Amino acid sequence: MTDYLFFDECFTTDYLLENSYEQFCKDLYFAYDHLNLYLSEKYHIIEGDYKDYPSECYSGSPYEDCILPIEMIDDFIIRVSSINLEEYYKKILEAKQNVKP
Repeated sequence: MTDYLFFDECFTTDYLLENSYEQFCKDLYFAYDHLNLYLSEKYHIIEGDYKDYPSECYSGSPYEDCILPIEMIDDFIIRVSSINLEEYYKKILEAKQNVKP
């Protein structure tokens, strides 16, 4: 659910239409690399928090301007943390059932 919200809210249709898949991936992973250190420090995420996924532990690089501004990510995290994801998922399923093919 959070991935759906992330991609739906954080990328404009214009950006997605104007860039190739390869450019999108390049921009996205550059942003991930440059947000990881900021988020780890802000939320006190340490290597031990990755015990189930040790290969995902990466300290990252200092933040640089990218397609995901820090303010956008902070706002997104705050907003999503207040959502009951199970209820949101149920609403999406209900909405899809009411849509004609």
